[in-house]
Amino acid sequence: MRFSWLLVLLMAVTSCWRSWPAVFHPTASNTAVLTGDVRWQEIGARTAQALTSDIASGATISLIDPLSGYTVATTLTGASGSFSLAIASWRPQADKPYLLEALKGLSNGSGINGAGASAARLRTMVRQVNGTWISLTGTRIQISRSSTAIATIADLKGLNTSQLQELSSKISISVPDSFSGTAAVSPEEFQSVWDLVDTALGFDQDPIRTIGHDSRNGAFFLLERGPLVTDLSTMSAPVGDIITLHGKNFDALASNHVVRFNGTAATVVTVDAARKQLQVTVPEGASTGPLTLQVGYISTLVSPVFKVIVPLTDITTVIGTTYPSAGTLATSWPLAYAHRVAVDGNGNVLVASFGLGTGFGGHMVYRISPAGIISTVAGNGSAGFSGDGGPASNAQLNWPSAAIGDGAGNLYISDLQSRRIRKVATSGIITTIAGNGNYGNGGDGGPATSASLASVADLALDSTGNLYLADVEACRVRKVAATTGIISTVAGTWCGFSGDGGLAVNARLRDPAGLAFDSSGNLYIADNGNHVIRKVDPAGSISTVAGDGNCGFTGDGGPATAAKICSPTQLAVDGSDNLYIALPHSSNQRIRKVDTSGIITTVAGGGWPYVEGGAATTNFLGYPIGIAWKAGNLFIADRGPQVVRKVNSGIMTTLGGNGSLAYSGAGGPAVAAHLGRPDSIAKDGAGNFYVADNFNNLIRKVSPVGIITTVAGGGITPGIVDGYLATNLRLINPRGVLADSTGNFYFATRAQLGKVSPGGIVTRVAGCICDTSGYWGDGGLATSAGINDPGGAAIAADGSIYLADTYNRRIRKIDTSGIISTVAGNGLSGDGGPAINAQLNLPYGVTLDGTGNLYIADTYNCRIRKVDTNGIITTVAGSGVWGYSGDGGPATNARLLLPRAAAVDGAGNLYIADTGNQVIRKVDPAGIITTLAGNGIANYGGDGGLAIAAQLYSPAGLLWDGSGLYIADLDNHRIRKVY
Repeated sequence: MRFSWLLVLLMAVTSCWRSWPAVFHPTASNTAVLTGDVRWQEIGARTAQALTSDIASGATISLIDPLSGYTVATTLTGASGSFSLAIASWRPQADKPYLLEALKGLSNGSGINGAGASAARLRTMVRQVNGTWISLTGTRIQISRSSTAIATIADLKGLNTSQLQELSSKISISVPDSFSGTAAVSPEEFQSVWDLVDTALGFDQDPIRTIGHDSRNGAFFLLERGPLVTDLSTMSAPVGDIITLHGKNFDALASNHVVRFNGTAATVVTVDAARKQLQVTVPEGASTGPLTLQVGYISTLVSPVFKVIVPLTDITTVIGTTYPSAGTLATSWPLAYAHRVAVDGNGNVLVASFGLGTGFGGHMVYRISPAGIISTVAGNGSAGFSGDGGPASNAQLNWPSAAIGDGAGNLYISDLQSRRIRKVATSGIITTIAGNGNYGNGGDGGPATSASLASVADLALDSTGNLYLADVEACRVRKVAATTGIISTVAGTWCGFSGDGGLAVNARLRDPAGLAFDSSGNLYIADNGNHVIRKVDPAGSISTVAGDGNCGFTGDGGPATAAKICSPTQLAVDGSDNLYIALPHSSNQRIRKVDTSGIITTVAGGGWPYVEGGAATTNFLGYPIGIAWKAGNLFIADRGPQVVRKVNSGIMTTLGGNGSLAYSGAGGPAVAAHLGRPDSIAKDGAGNFYVADNFNNLIRKVSPVGIITTVAGGGITPGIVDGYLATNLRLINPRGVLADSTGNFYFATRAQLGKVSPGGIVTRVAGCICDTSGYWGDGGLATSAGINDPGGAAIAADGSIYLADTYNRRIRKIDTSGIISTVAGNGLSGDGGPAINAQLNLPYGVTLDGTGNLYIADTYNCRIRKVDTNGIITTVAGSGVWGYSGDGGPATNARLLLPRAAAVDGAGNLYIADTGNQVIRKVDPAGIITTLAGNGIANYGGDGGLAIAAQLYSPAGLLWDGSGLYIADLDNHRIRKVY
């Protein structure tokens, strides 16, 4: 074998380095599956050691962003060399070239990947155009020697984006392949490098690394005797760092070498006497991309991607999501406030996840397939109105109350608080088809998009595609004509009860909440406030078909019009025209059925407790607010336990939801997990992250490879009890997580501070066992003291802990002997004196710098204050006036709004979670303040781009770990990183 084990090691290290971001660095949204194959065919007779077929079977396929170095996704080829690369949580930039690479260890006679075996790569370039992947071989994606030749030429010649785009579809798949050529790459160059790729494989060498280029004459050649780089000291570094290239056959003079970082020439510092090590400084202006070495006129590709670290400009999500990954079981995913259900023409169950205010998830529409797999149809999890004309999964919804599908695959959504009806076409694009965003009931007779709506709770489609809207607060049912888009009222004039026996347009309704059609075209209305079900026949006459007008539960087995029902919500009709009524009120908590003879019965609910697989009529329903019928199955949105149930042949099972509002992902990738308002983040010496998952009442841990687990909370024992496993405790809104260098982590609850050992055993560090909030105990044991709703915490070099005792308006210190004292607060004075005499106003966060200075997020004073090692307090940021101002000037003159956290890096820069302003601010050592991240809009967006342009939503916690700044993005339910 002619290639060393060192290259194998480099390939493994490079592959692992690139694979890290695929686990821990997504953007947001789904994209097309990328399928293709590694070509088997061999051209002509040859006796090469490595055939393309050797690489094809069982190769690692990686899709790589050449500018960032991130491996977007990986998979393995099958026995025939084919592959299917599912990319569930990332969206490519349109027309941008990406690398698609096949990596395989080669045989050395003792089997693939045996001792001394080398590795080789084949690659192509792909880009997505109008949602379709194309490559050098067109829409049939093929990785071959031919595509490898073109990709190698592109790297060594440094082709720009437009030149790379011109290469698409230029290889014609044949035997042999043909290349038609472009202005940048000639057919002769292609044939020359194709031969070199073939030769390199014959020598069991990696063609990507062993082909060189002479810029004097344009020749390409193998670097067997020329300079060759086999390893790098690091695959990423910031500008100014020195890196070492290991290899052989370097020139004796450093000045005879040119190393280029994505085209930017660098200064070569030294060459060792053996000409095997070359040191180079990462130059100003360098950017992430190919690293090449030129000795004289000879150049070779050193690394397809070297990452130049540009500190704190870009942002990404590293923990948390609102999107289920591809293949996620619906029963493992939280359905926050499932409000309505429907079934589309393909048997998929549509769930409108209502949301609650600005936090706690929801504001999405999900689809559950017949196989039980959940996916996102619309909404990005953040409440608001945006996204028309783009992908529905990127759009904002604001309390979506209902979603239905038509026979053509289109989806209709009542975006309740946006006061609009939105449509998701089969292409996934969302638009508004009714409502102008204004509250009211005007616009009848004109375009639906110009009409005002009040609060549309439910939708229905008739047999000709007309869309009906149950407008609760307008006390009307309105229709949008399918052919013209004109809106009109079909039932209701104003709130009340009247009109039976007459035209529905003259009747009064009270809070119509649900709609359904039977096979004869009768429209049923859940007249919620009147506690009845009304029917509008095709002639427009209205009547009551269920309920006597009184809230209650009576009448099973008798006429539906004599029965008491209470606050009916959604309706459904089965194939035999039986009517089903969702009755979530505590007096009912049932699904009742009115058959075609008018007799009412209970078909689900009324029992206790819930039994999976039990009889529907003896099972428990908590708040059954939505129902749908399809093919013998009754689907129920039970908003009490946050699930969707299914009833088939009288048996009830769970179709979707894990019983939580905002929890999922245990044991899987952290970027695919659901968090509930993460309050703070910490990191231990082993590289584990700890997150205070506040709303889920848990502490969660993310390992260095990105796997999330629960390490505290989830049990039944309240409070912090010494000697218990932390996972056996029941926590209440944990905050202020921190970690020490020995593997312990700490967290604060309402009135206590706990410590968890590496073995998972908890110890109470502060707060009395009485679990009563208050202030007492200074000078004594912290475990006997009273603390009051503590926020953040920090640990000093000597092991002392500083705690923001928020509602006691103090900062307290617990020394290594367990004695508690107050170090700041409890006074009436201001800056310039002892911190113990200063006045604080709900201080939420604390942090320490490298020299022991303590920084306090004095939240309701809108300041960041510093306590030096002599105990003197000063303000270092914030004027005390609420607002947002001051960038580019002294931080003490700037306005902040409810800052909740601070962090300090090794260079003395201070970072501030300016929570109320939805931004992160930075104060440099000279005291000048700027905005580092966030555009001031409370929303979620911007991953993969500039941090300053991103949207944050209540950033509440910060962590600086040397590689970047981590942000607990509270109401986006994510941990994000600025790097």
